[in-house]
Amino acid sequence: MTSTGGRAVFQTAFSGDGRRRDIFPLPTLRSPEAVSGRVCRAVKRRIQCEDAEVRRVNMALTALNSLFLGGNKQMASSVVDSVQGLPLCQQDVIRSVIKRIQLLGGPPNRSLVCASGYFRILL
Repeated sequence: MTSTGGRAVFQTAFSGDGRRRDIFPLPTLRSPEAVSGRVCRAVKRRIQCEDAEVRRVNMALTALNSLFLGGNKQMASSVVDSVQGLPLCQQDVIRSVIKRIQLLGGPPNRSLVCASGYFRILL
């Protein structure tokens, strides 16, 4: 296909343009810094919850990367503090994964994880 100007409508990609055209590998998020010193229990709990959420997001991103690679192959993946500065396609994917993890909620209560906890629910 060509436009009226005689140039090709679809430009072929060449390696020298410096743009990333592939979503994968998705970078993982950096976990929040561990709190040093004395902090109140509420702040410690909030940081632990944020860390658990980041770990779950990273597990999902690693799973998506492994689906792209097709197996247990390891691809070099970077770690980022924020999605700002990433290509828009990667930002969109990571924000979507974060939203889905937040909708999923926290891990189940420890008393429900054991078999007796499940039986108490059923009875």
